[in-house]
Formats: sequence, C-alpha cells, structure tokens
Amino acid sequence: MAAAAPGGRGPQRPRAPGRSPSPDGYPSSKPLGRDSFTSRRQEGLPRRELPGQRQEPSRTSEDEESEEEREDLAESSLLNKLLHTSLVENSHHVEVLQQDPSSPLFSIRTFEELHLKKELLQGVYTMGFNRPSKIQANALPILMAHPPQNLIAQSQSGTGKTAAFVLAMLSRVKGAERYPQCLCLAPTYELALQIGHVAEKMGRFCNDIRVTYAVQGNRVSPGTVLEEQIVIGTPGTMLDWCFKRRLLNMRRICMFVLDEADVMIDTQGFSSQSIRIQRALPKDCQMLLFSATFKETLWKFALQIVSRPIIIKLRQEELTLTNIRQYYFVCRNWEQKYEALCNLYGSITIGQAMIFCQTRRSADWLSVKMIQDGHQVAMLTAELSIVQRADVIQRFRDGKEKVLITTNVCARGIDVAQVTIVVNFGLPINRQKQPDFETYLHRIGRTGRFGKRGIAFNMVDSHSAHLVRCIEEHFQTKIKRLDPDCMDKLEELEN
Repeated sequence: MAAAAPGGRGPQRPRAPGRSPSPDGYPSSKPLGRDSFTSRRQEGLPRRELPGQRQEPSRTSEDEESEEEREDLAESSLLNKLLHTSLVENSHHVEVLQQDPSSPLFSIRTFEELHLKKELLQGVYTMGFNRPSKIQANALPILMAHPPQNLIAQSQSGTGKTAAFVLAMLSRVKGAERYPQCLCLAPTYELALQIGHVAEKMGRFCNDIRVTYAVQGNRVSPGTVLEEQIVIGTPGTMLDWCFKRRLLNMRRICMFVLDEADVMIDTQGFSSQSIRIQRALPKDCQMLLFSATFKETLWKFALQIVSRPIIIKLRQEELTLTNIRQYYFVCRNWEQKYEALCNLYGSITIGQAMIFCQTRRSADWLSVKMIQDGHQVAMLTAELSIVQRADVIQRFRDGKEKVLITTNVCARGIDVAQVTIVVNFGLPINRQKQPDFETYLHRIGRTGRFGKRGIAFNMVDSHSAHLVRCIEEHFQTKIKRLDPDCMDKLEELEN
C-alpha cells in the first residue's frame, strides 16, 4: 500500500498533538505498528485523556473507594485488539437476520471464493489468515455483494471483525481514482491507528491504495485536496474535515464503517457526530456497523445509522463457574490477608496466579510485599499506557512472571491457560457498596478456562462478609469459608 505522503513508503502514522506539521501538511511517513502506541509520557508529551477518562486527582483520603480504578471501555477494546494475535475460537453458530427472508444467504470456506485481487489475497495470507473465521465467512459475502448491502455485525474481540471490514474497504475502493471513497470511524485516536495498522499489513501489496487519518494532530493545510482513498478517524476530527474544512466530497463516498459502536455511544457527543456524518452521505453508500456487545441503547443508535441492514450475531462464549471451586477468608486487615496468601503458597501448588485489588494503593502495597518475599510479580494498573499493559500481560502469558497483580483494568478478556488460582484481595463492589456481580464473574473466570479446574479465593473483612452470601445467592453457588491459619485444611485443597 502506498504512502499518503509523497515519496514515502507505507501508510502514514498520525502525528501526536503538538508536533509541528511536515512541509506538505501531512505527518512524516512511517509504517504503522505496535510502536505507534508509544506512551505519550515516553515521548515527552502530556498524556492525552481518552474519552470518558478523567485525570486522577491528588488523593488524601484513606477511603479505598475514593481510589478505585474502573475499567475504561475504549482502553479495554484497544488492549483486546493488541492481545488477540490469533483468532478466538467460538463454539456458537452465527445468527443471520435479514429484511428479506427469501433472499439466499452465502458463506465462504476459503478466501479464494471472494475473487479478490491477487495483491489483496496475498496480503490476507501474509497476515496469517489461512481460512475465514466464523464471522468473516458469513460477513464477507455480504460486505462485498453487488449491489452493496448494509450490515450490522456483533461479535466479541478477536473474532476477525476488523480484518473483515478492512478487507471490504480495500476491495471496494478504485485504486486508479485519487479521492476519498471509504470513511471509517473509531472512538479514539489509538483505535483508529490500530485499524490503520491492519490496513497497512493487509494492503501491503496494493501499491495504488493509500490511507490517511482524520485524527487530532494530523493537521492539513487550507486548500488541501485529499487523494487517499481510505480515511480513518475519530468522529470530531472527521466532522471537521467533512463540513468545516470541506476536504472530502461526501457524495463520492461509497462505504461508511463505524467500528466499536458500543464504545462510541458510551462517549458523549460521538453518537450525534457520527449520525451527522452519515446523513451527509449518498443513499447508495454502503453502511457497516460493528460492535462487541449489543444493548438496547446500541440498537437504537445502530438503526439510525444503518437502514434496512442484514444483521449478523456471534454470541460470546459465556463464562461459567462450573469448573471453579470458590472459597473465602475473613481477615482483619491487609497484613492478615497477606499472611493468608502466604499460607496458600505454602500449602498448594500454584502454577500462575492473578490477584485482583480494588484500588491502586492496595495493589502497590501487595506488589512490594510479594517481591520482597521473592515472588516473580507483574503489576497492571491504569497508570500504564495501553502498550505497556499489553507487554505486561504478554510477559505473564509467556510465564516470565508467575503472579499478576491487577485492578479492574484487567478484569476481563485475558486468557492464560496456566492460571490455576484467582485471588480477590478485595471483593468487587459498586458505588452502592453492593457486590459487582459481573466483575466478580469476569475476575474469577480467569481461572477454570480451557476445560481445566480452577480455584478462586476471596478475602473479606468481618463487616463485608455478608457480601459473600449475596454472591452465593446471585450465582446459585457455594463459597466455602476457610480458616486462613489452618494449614492442614489448605493442604486438603490439592485433593
């Protein structure tokens, strides 16, 4: 794929905000890759907030709830994209809903059935896709149909959604015509770059197709005429390019893609901006919307964007407590919780462990204690950049650290086969001081994966022991109390 900047090679990487523009108004050309996500602190720049994220205020309160770290949907989505280097296996069937039930449906077994250009097919195989995933097998014939068909697709991260719509964009554009033909919206700068990274890899042999980025920091000179066929960006900057700067002829756009729609509607202003862009497009423009989840609010938004769609759903593999034995300790304070943890390590064989803390302060304290006692510990909190988090998780997956201490930023989406125990150093609770059942399920669901048995230990103080009963009732399960000082009883857990 040719670069956007004259004379460069590979798709261009957007400049971080604050950098001076290159002479032609575009960022200097550089191939996309994992280094595109270098921490802004490492670059000497202030760290830019993601939508929905707040800078942490200085803390003086000892109240743990005031320091609690909560999951950010946009960050979680990007982290999952970075971590899923191979397709996620899914046992469910793809559900397809269409406006005309009599219309024939097609699915493919190989990419050759799509009759792609040889350069594009070569790019697909170079990426390691030997055969289409479930979502790709059903979505690609719709994405590439003539006449174009609108699509709403829902499936979990790692099932091949991004590769599917990138392949559709690359195959739909006319390389000989030098003007924007496909628009793709993502909720954050980082997610837009990640989509561009996929486009760069898949389109590496398509020398006549170019990509540019409508993102903060990619300043364009007045009067610039865009020649790139694919424009990937965030709603605010894309809106500016379309209406204020008039860099695009909206009537010539043939495909509009909205990715991470569930994150998009969670971010203030993005829904209305996306709808405004969509309404300026021609009626025959192909509309594609992708999401990992589908709540009622998302359906309303999706049907405003996409008219008469074919709908594809691939239900996410459900977490289950079936293979997980659950226990709890009643402890007076952090020190007694740590003593209980030490007794666990002295009593049972532990492959790798994930320990969830409710606050960054407790995670810091526990990490120092375990390292002092000779454990190989990695820590994951919201202070780390997305790439740093991905690196920590990959090292844990590779077995370089045996213990991963984390807050809620890592409650879901991380599968490590060697994890044999999960410890809740504090039970997950919501703002009403009640158990957060969904987070509890995602936390202890990190063990008992891949058909193996797992063990979960919950550490509670006396005034929150009633929360254990609430969890038992909600999940219709049994959580057995253990004496943290009784080594004999702990050793029996091996049997």
